[in-house]
Amino acid sequence: MEINQASRAELESLSGLGPALVERILLARSQAPFKDWDDLRRRVRGIGEPSAQKLSTQGLRVAGLAYTKAEVSLSNEAVDTPAQTPPSR
Repeated sequence: MEINQASRAELESLSGLGPALVERILLARSQAPFKDWDDLRRRVRGIGEPSAQKLSTQGLRVAGLAYTKAEVSLSNEAVDTPAQTPPSR
């Protein structure tokens, strides 16, 4: 089932997608189709990694793709950056 084309009833038939979460999905989708799972997770509160994995296992697809952990962008991970120190005089 493709999230960018699924009806409200189709989405609500999936375990883990209740009426409130489906409403958030439909609202976000009305603004623009989801590009990938990372886009879906960023734009819809309540879709985290465990939910994405569960929904993908049930056959939900985003842009034709199943969820994989590798799709999570680096922007969602903690990145160590060196502290900026002022130049010495």
